Amino acid sequence: MIEKTKDKAFAVMLAIILAGMVITMLNQSIINIALPQIMTQFNIDASTAQWLATAYMLVCGILVPISAYLVQKFSYKQLFITAMAFFTIGSYICAISNGFEVMLTGRVIQSVGGGILMPLSMNIFISAFPVEKRGSAMGLLGIGLILAPALGPTVSGYVIEYYNWNVLFYAMTAIGFCVLMVAFFFFNFRNEKRDVKLDYFGVITSSIGFGSLLYGINEIAGKGWNDSEVLTFLAVSVISLTVFVFYELKKQNPLLEMKVFKDFNFSYTIIVNIILQVALYGGMILLPLYLQVIRGFSPLEAGLLLLPGSLLMGIMGIWTGKLYDRMGIKPLAIIGFTILTVITYMFTKLSMDTPYMEIMILYTIRLFGLSFVLMPVTSAGLATIPRELIPHANALSSTLRQVAASIGIASLVVVMTNQARYYIQDLGTAVTADAAKLAAIHGINSAFLVSAIISAIALVLSFFFKKPKLEESKLEKEVLVFE
Repeated sequence: MIEKTKDKAFAVMLAIILAGMVITMLNQSIINIALPQIMTQFNIDASTAQWLATAYMLVCGILVPISAYLVQKFSYKQLFITAMAFFTIGSYICAISNGFEVMLTGRVIQSVGGGILMPLSMNIFISAFPVEKRGSAMGLLGIGLILAPALGPTVSGYVIEYYNWNVLFYAMTAIGFCVLMVAFFFFNFRNEKRDVKLDYFGVITSSIGFGSLLYGINEIAGKGWNDSEVLTFLAVSVISLTVFVFYELKKQNPLLEMKVFKDFNFSYTIIVNIILQVALYGGMILLPLYLQVIRGFSPLEAGLLLLPGSLLMGIMGIWTGKLYDRMGIKPLAIIGFTILTVITYMFTKLSMDTPYMEIMILYTIRLFGLSFVLMPVTSAGLATIPRELIPHANALSSTLRQVAASIGIASLVVVMTNQARYYIQDLGTAVTADAAKLAAIHGINSAFLVSAIISAIALVLSFFFKKPKLEESKLEKEVLVFE
């Protein structure tokens, strides 16, 4: 049993897992900056190039629901090494690719690793710490989840500006290989495996359902809600997910155990978390658009502006995790959502000459507020879940967060685009370059206003959080064996 979490060997284990998390999360954030250069080199248009990001998202979205089965059927070491092997091989294929098809293949292989590793890491961190210290554990895991997206634009911007996009994937290959080798010799977390059978019908319906949903949502930003393709995929997703849910409710050993939603604490935090993801990721996509497309900042300049806030958020993760363990979720949620709502509203005042430093300070404060809620809300949702249901709860939570993030991005981009178009129509004159930029700013400010309203809803809900009663008969303090 784990008695001393500060033990050096235990720390090495956590470092290995965090390294894997950082590199896979970093991989997601670097591709967007690299797309323009890739488009030029491969002679492809934006819609084709976007599949390099979309395919990764879709495969991860399909694999996450299956993670509950995987972490019960196989050992943590087998899954971690398999995930890192897929990721490393995929990274190398991307690095040497000389055409779109080859690179897309590499991205899909990468995504298999990422889709396994993300829920696996969360399961390990939840299981490696007793219930009363899970906030601290999730705060530590948050370093990987937060710092990687923070470093991504800056690192990618620097490499693109001075080198070539291939360098990014060669670096991913080298780091991935190192993590893989270290894990092969030093990964010693052992979980209790179970002889569970794969629910094939559940896999098929969930894959079609979540895959169609994520693809349909992803296409909304470019094609709009009324597009026939979008509506078709969304309809397929609704039908497939409806069949999936009803089938899982009746099945004795389901792919995903839906009865976790009977836990009020889990269900309530899921609702708040979904609202948080919509506000968070929608806002994160708006500011880079404003900085690079409208203000003309280079990718490196934009990345450097976003970096301080993200670094602060990563550092704060450990502290807020400890605060959660002591105080519970309610005070942290009220503080966090208050800051998030106020600062997001202040972003509705962007103009053509808003100072660079002012934007940096506001963004840093916004992420400071987010540090109080991002990981603590997830921790609160899993606090009362029995050990045997944690893989199912984690898979459902991760899947719904990913869907919510996609909805947030698509919805706010649609708001931005529509409001910009209305602004142009109201001018009623020939559209100049300056008028187009003002219209775009108006659209971004409108989208930030929607994001602020969504944050305000989460703030209201945070007042109704209750500190869960932990029943030791259901919640074992220590569950992972460390050899």
